[in-house]
Amino acid sequence: MANQTKCGRLCNALHIAQTQNLLVEYGESAILPCNGSAYREEEGSFHWEAMGEDVAILRGEELREGDKYKGRVQMPSEEKLREGDWSVVLQRMLLSDTDMYECIWRGRKTISTVWLTVVVPHVEGSIVVPAGDMVDLSCYVQISRSQSLNDLQIWWTRNGITIVSTEKEEEVTKGQQVSVCRQRAEQELTLLLTTGLEAQQLTVQDANRAAVFQFTVSKEMDCCQVGGQSFLVTSGKLSLLLQFKTPTDMKNFQQLLKTGDEGGNMGAERGQTHSRRNPTMFETRIENAPTQGYQFHSCLSQQQTLLQDYQRTATYQRAILVNESDFRDKVVLDVCCGSSILSFFAVQAGATKVYAVESSPMAKYTQILVQSNCLSERIKVLEGKVEEVSCPELVDVIVSEPMGYMLLNDRLMESFLHARKWLKPNGLMFPSFGDIHLAPFSDEQLYFEHYAQASFWQQKSLYGVNLSALYSAAMDEFFRQPIVDTFDVQVLMARSVKHCINFMEAKAEDLHRIEIPFVFTLQQSGLVHGLAFWFDVAYLGSKSTVWLSTAPTEPLTRWYQVRCLLQTPLFAKLGQTLSGTVLLAVNNRQSYDIHISATVDQSGFTSGNVLDLKNPFFRIASW
Repeated sequence: MANQTKCGRLCNALHIAQTQNLLVEYGESAILPCNGSAYREEEGSFHWEAMGEDVAILRGEELREGDKYKGRVQMPSEEKLREGDWSVVLQRMLLSDTDMYECIWRGRKTISTVWLTVVVPHVEGSIVVPAGDMVDLSCYVQISRSQSLNDLQIWWTRNGITIVSTEKEEEVTKGQQVSVCRQRAEQELTLLLTTGLEAQQLTVQDANRAAVFQFTVSKEMDCCQVGGQSFLVTSGKLSLLLQFKTPTDMKNFQQLLKTGDEGGNMGAERGQTHSRRNPTMFETRIENAPTQGYQFHSCLSQQQTLLQDYQRTATYQRAILVNESDFRDKVVLDVCCGSSILSFFAVQAGATKVYAVESSPMAKYTQILVQSNCLSERIKVLEGKVEEVSCPELVDVIVSEPMGYMLLNDRLMESFLHARKWLKPNGLMFPSFGDIHLAPFSDEQLYFEHYAQASFWQQKSLYGVNLSALYSAAMDEFFRQPIVDTFDVQVLMARSVKHCINFMEAKAEDLHRIEIPFVFTLQQSGLVHGLAFWFDVAYLGSKSTVWLSTAPTEPLTRWYQVRCLLQTPLFAKLGQTLSGTVLLAVNNRQSYDIHISATVDQSGFTSGNVLDLKNPFFRIASW
């Protein structure tokens, strides 16, 4: 009987610790439920907290409210407390109250978890006031707790003209100023470029010379050409896409930036701040872009890692040997060959000549392998970038392993596509096309882990140093990190959607900005914590099509899967739809910035994030 009582009590404790979700209107009250009946006969205190911040603490009959919640917490009556009802009422809800709340017993055991979402008020309509009177223009916005208020910029506009904003005016260094005018349907906009010693200021003005927006262009920011008539600039969480009427206008704009950059450097030299001219951001980003991507291949230890990935290497060998007729007596180009293992596979399939291109120091080891295997007559190593080397002849097949995390990281895919200039008509590319898959997931443990990492910076006396001033910046950095790991498919909340890239047709410029719209029909209720990504590539031969998949249902590869968290989880029910877009925008670190925007269509709740694929968080041991 004693054992039965103990088990029943334990099961009850487990039951009341389950997560609950609440939606509350702005300004209303919310009841945070907690059943502490299993603990009412024990002595001790309990408290409510929101992600480490105290809401209310009850010790005996003494109640202490957290600073943020003073005067807004209503505790249950003494009778209810004796019965084990530890629910509290949080009054006059604010948008910033959207958070995860926990009722904790004796400071260590969580017995109730509540995800609380405060609904943003919808304000629209007309206001009539007498002339000369003041008017209150209502505006509500939800801000992630990880976002610094210093980064928040708000504009009120009238007929497209800014009348008030939170943006600080900065002193602009006098320098070269040029303007480009473009006629739009509603008004003429003027683009002003002001060059200083360290950066260039872009200002867009309307016909009344009122600033529509300003943008600082420096060498530290990400920028790229998108197609022939657009230019994408990304700084922090803000991206600006300038679209020109003609390619000539686009080239003129690039020349203006280059000229301004050179002028700034000349001025710096006259001021003796720099001893030589720095490369322009275009030279750094475009002309020298391939250099960094090849560094991964330069070490034998990295090549060992690649070769030991059986799923990857064996799939390549199978794809080539199964389609032996595509390689026999053919000329093959191996792009970014590394150890040249794909070149050896091509020879095994009967290729008469293989040109192995490698720009990193690994090329000397590749040459040693070719010579030691007595294949110098059939495999020729071309040292250099594929964009610069000269292939002695056109080839029948191009092989490469250019995939990175989420298929595109490291941007070797652009070199793979560039090599197509050496491909004969009707030639083959291995791989032939790739699919990027994405799906929403729910994983509270992962979300809490990310918050816990940032809590390190809440310490106020680490070796006598207060770190808390960096907590907000740390939170923002952690949430900008894509998470490289693997997971159980049960965390996925809907069937994946995919974006296909045909390597036989795509151009390198097509990969600079990829927008993937999505609409998911949710197959379960719960919190959407983010989007999961993986990819498949196909080797389309004349005899057989072979697939290499990095899906969570397939054997693990060195690419794992990648998960991107939303700044704020979204609650959705079974059958509801989650829609939005994923924008992959190249940066100058041989990678991509990931812009995610998602909305639960039925409730209107929206969340998003901007992540840096170059700086992922490895949640499991890397290869």
